Parts: sequence; C-alpha cells; structure tokens
Amino acid sequence: MLEKLYIRNYALIAEQEMEFSPSLNVITGETGAGKSILLGALGLILGNRTNLKLFKDSGKKCVVEGVFDIENLNLNAFFETHDLDFDKECIVRREISASGKSRAFVNDTPVGLNTLKLLTNQLVNLTAQHENLFLFDKAFQLNLIDVMGANEAHLASYKNIYNEYKKTAQELSDLKGHLSKQKAELDYLNFQLNELEKAELSNPNEQKIIEEELGQLNNVEVIKQTLTDSSQLLMDGDYNVLQLLTEAKNAFDRIADFKPEYAKLCERLGSAYYELQDLQDEIASNLEMVEDNPERAFELQERLDTFVRLQNKHNVADLPALIELQEALLSQKNGISQGDNRIAELEKKLIGLKEKMFLKAEQISKNRQKIAPKIEKDAKVYLGKMGMENAALSIEFNRLAHCGVNGIDEVEWLFTANKGSKGVELRKVASGGELSRLMLSLQSIIADSVAMPTLIFDEIDTGISGEVSKKVGRVLKRLAQKHQIICITHLPQIASCANHHFLVYKDDETGVTQTSVKVLNNEEHIYEIGQMLDGKPPGQAALDNARNLVGEMRG
Repeated sequence: MLEKLYIRNYALIAEQEMEFSPSLNVITGETGAGKSILLGALGLILGNRTNLKLFKDSGKKCVVEGVFDIENLNLNAFFETHDLDFDKECIVRREISASGKSRAFVNDTPVGLNTLKLLTNQLVNLTAQHENLFLFDKAFQLNLIDVMGANEAHLASYKNIYNEYKKTAQELSDLKGHLSKQKAELDYLNFQLNELEKAELSNPNEQKIIEEELGQLNNVEVIKQTLTDSSQLLMDGDYNVLQLLTEAKNAFDRIADFKPEYAKLCERLGSAYYELQDLQDEIASNLEMVEDNPERAFELQERLDTFVRLQNKHNVADLPALIELQEALLSQKNGISQGDNRIAELEKKLIGLKEKMFLKAEQISKNRQKIAPKIEKDAKVYLGKMGMENAALSIEFNRLAHCGVNGIDEVEWLFTANKGSKGVELRKVASGGELSRLMLSLQSIIADSVAMPTLIFDEIDTGISGEVSKKVGRVLKRLAQKHQIICITHLPQIASCANHHFLVYKDDETGVTQTSVKVLNNEEHIYEIGQMLDGKPPGQAALDNARNLVGEMRG
C-alpha cells in the first residue's frame, strides 16, 4: 500500500507531499491542472525514464519518494535476494541531478533501475487508458488466465523445464555444427596424425642426441687424429710428458729432505703424474671406441631429416613442439569421438525434457480450461454491474503443434456488447469505454482471490457517463474494500465514492504557475463534486445534487 508520495522539482510541482487512504483515493482537477504530472512523478520510482525538460528548476535535482506498507506482501525473500534491509515500511526514492545522473534507493540502499522495477512492479499496478490495449495481446490474455487460475507456480515450473529444453537443444545444435566442421576435416586430421605417429615421436631429447652422435660420426678422422696425437704427447713419444714428469719427480726426490717446500713440490709432481696418467687412460679408452660407421651415420641422418621435414611442414621450432602438436591432434580426434557420445547424451536428455515439458503443459492447459468458464461468468457479472448487462466474454483455446514459452495453448478472447451477437476479437469490437470496464472487471476478479499491490486507474471512466459511471464507481468502491485504489477521474459519480479526495489545481499567486494538490474535507469534497456537475461556481441546486450523490454512492 502506498502511504505517502513526496515530489520535489518535477514539472510544475515545486514541492508536494500526499498521504493516501488504504481504500479508495480519487484525484480530480481541471484539464491541464497537472493530474498526469502526478503519474509522471510516480513513474520515476517505478523505474521509468525521465526527461530533464520536465524539471521545474533546471539547476536543482528532482526527488520523488514513495513510502509503502509492505508487511503483507510476502517480499522478505526479494529483499534477501537483493541484499536489502527489510522493514514493513519500505521507502523507495529516486533522485535525478540537473546533469541527468539518476540514482535510486530502497530503504536508503542504492539499487539499479532493474532492481527498482522488479520491486515496484510488485507494489503498484498502473492501469492507464492506453494500457487497456494490452487486452489485445494474446500473451497478456493468457497471463491473466494463469493469474486468475492460480496457475503461476505450475507455469514457473514449466518455464524452468522449457528453458532447460531450449538450452539443451541449442547446445545440441551448436555441437552438431561444430562436429560437422571437424568431421569434414577428419581425413586430413588422420593423415597428419598417421604421419606423426609413423615417425614414432616419443623422446623430446632425441633430436639433440642424434645431432650429437651424428656430429661424432661425421668427424671420425679428426677425432681419432686428435686423440692419437694427445696420447703420443702424453706417453708414447720419445719425449712425452709423463716421461719428463717422471724425471722431474726423481730429481726432486733427491732434494726433498733438504727443505719442506721441496718435499711439497715433489709430492705435487707425483700427483700431477698420476692425474696425467689417468687422463692418458681415458684418452686411450676413447680412442678405442672411435670407429667409422657410415651405415649408422646414414641411418641417423635420415631420422634427423624426418624431424626437420615435419617441423618445417607444421611450422614448429623443435621436436618437443612437434610432439605437443601430435598430442593436440590426437586430442582433437578423440574429441570428435567424444562429441558423438555427447550428441547421443543430449538427444536422450531432450527426449526426457520434452516428455516432462508436455506433461506439465497439459496440466497447465487443463487448469486454464477449467478456470476459463468461471472467468467468463464472473466477467459477465461485473460487466452487468457496470451497465453492460448484455456483454459477454468468451475464451477459446487453440492447441499449438509445439510447446511454446507459455505452454501448448494459444488463446483468443471474444467479446460482444450486445445480446444475441456472436463474439468477435476484442480489437474489432470493443470501444474505449468497453475496454476500460472489461479491464476493471478482470482486475476485480483477480482481486477477489489474489493479493494485489496498489491499483492505480488513470481515467478508467473513459467513454462512460451518467448511470453507467455510478455503476463503475460502485465496482471501484467494492474493489477498494480489499485493495488500495488510486483513481484519476473526471466524473463526479466516481469521485463521489472516494474515501480520500485529492484536488489538483494550478496556483499562480506568487507570479509563477505551479501545480498543487490538496486533500478535501467533506464539505470541500461536496463542493468539488458540485463544480464537476455544474461548473464554477456551483449553484445551490448543484451542491444539493452533489450532497445527494455523495450520500447515494457512499450508502
């Protein structure tokens, strides 16, 4: 329930605060006084876009704030989900700076416009004259049936299944397309893989090992000559190093006792001799292993040529990269095989989801068809209460070939205002006044069984007058017994039903025109009804008529 509405610096409103009744609130005023301005301001906290041209003072920010009683609207989960502080009194505020920057708050916590809309859509239901055209929309018609038939929980469950089905179907389609492209290249993929597998690539260091061994085989003569020459210098020549070193050590042996330093030098000569002897043995050992093997060299060269050819072909730098490529190609091939398995899994999953979806859709369809006659009957009753005794609404269902987002039903609402006439599509027969009364009838039917937010009707009385307007007023009054109603009207018959009457007027006493709103007391209420009946100023007869009308409509 909307308890208060505060507006500052919007259109012709400098600053205004309104406190609403929990039942029927009526807003009246002359054409152009600014009734639509109130709805525009309210639209800001409903998440609507703003127009900086509507600022009364372009140098100041615009502020609109609504205070709502949400104690009985079961919104605790919403506040928890969006990390908002819950209180039975919820304050929704929208601030728009002179530069156009917009900020929204719920209980002083900043929120985005999407969150603001999600919340206020559950607080306020605005039915403006042009919104009656939603009755033409088949999705809107189906939604109303689901609301009236308490089908929403079933529909939410169905949509979860439907969305999962669509998601799975899209995944299957994408996977099939992807695999189709891969399979088109499968022959070339296998050719590449077979060529690499034939090369038996396993050791990433093999190329380096081959290059090292091949370097030795290709330089056997040089290596053998070098080792032979080194061996002769160390031991085999007439004047070899080991022989000379032996002579030097023998000479120091003779003087080693004369001085400690000579003994150390002698010891070092001995160590050098043994080290060179060991070196000589290693050189001899290496010399024995050196052999000319052209067959082995040819074999290794072929292996090396294979590596180089494959590296050049696949544009990679070395053998490890070539092995990595082979693993990637193998993974790709395995992926194609696994993709076929995944396709089979998804196809099986789709069959299951489709069965569940159709079962749920059938249940929803039965619920809709079960509630439809009651909606037709109740609509006829309410339309009769509003001067359309011969009007009738009929609901026809057509079964879709495939499940859609709202099930397997397509709905058609047929309407006639005259007895004995065949119902036709709403857009082809209903006038503005008829649509307004039909919308009010449907809102009343919903309100009989479903908790609803604040209902705002903007000129619901379009196209009606006289006795019919009294009947519409009584329906609004009955609806307001369970729900808060805010109704903008130009008809005295509807205004006379008000529990709370707001008058919107223009004030230019300060030299600047601005829109103001005042709450009328009982005498002011009657006086305003008199003006609506007779014009300014109302005569005594008009005031008497107004008093009688108020008494009649309140009785």
